[in-house]
Amino acid sequence: MFKIRKASKSDSAGISRLTKKFSTTLSRGPEEISRLARNFFVAENQKGKIVGCCGFKKWDSDAEIIALIVDSPYQKKGLASRLFGKVLGQLKKTKSVEKIFVLSTKDVAEKIFSPAGFFPAGIQMFSRKVGEDCRRCRKNRLDCKGRYLCDEIVLVYKNPKGRRNLK
Repeated sequence: MFKIRKASKSDSAGISRLTKKFSTTLSRGPEEISRLARNFFVAENQKGKIVGCCGFKKWDSDAEIIALIVDSPYQKKGLASRLFGKVLGQLKKTKSVEKIFVLSTKDVAEKIFSPAGFFPAGIQMFSRKVGEDCRRCRKNRLDCKGRYLCDEIVLVYKNPKGRRNLK
């Protein structure tokens, strides 16, 4: 059995460890995670070890789902969906959030984000994110044959409770 709970600052090292373990996600240091800890949920195994996480980062009136990660031995147990559901549920209640976006690979987008109401969009909508986070991503470069390595797509969810979306 797994416990899903709100993260605390003391979870920063465990969350950071997960972000560094997988090349498909942006590596985030414990200091950055510590600043964002209240925006994360974690999954713990029976021994209290963090085996999954999901959080969000605010960008003005938008929020980005970040670090949806489940450690390899614990995958295919529904943890990613449960963690994502907690974060999305929190963001849906936040009136200051107009759009919720995520950068994801196509297979994860089809399994988790599209069924939740996210739809494809262009990254140019989120220029501040591109300037800060994408710039430091290991996939934001060309390979030896001149092909761009980033395989992520952008998906967006319009928050019906967001202030500009209210009628």
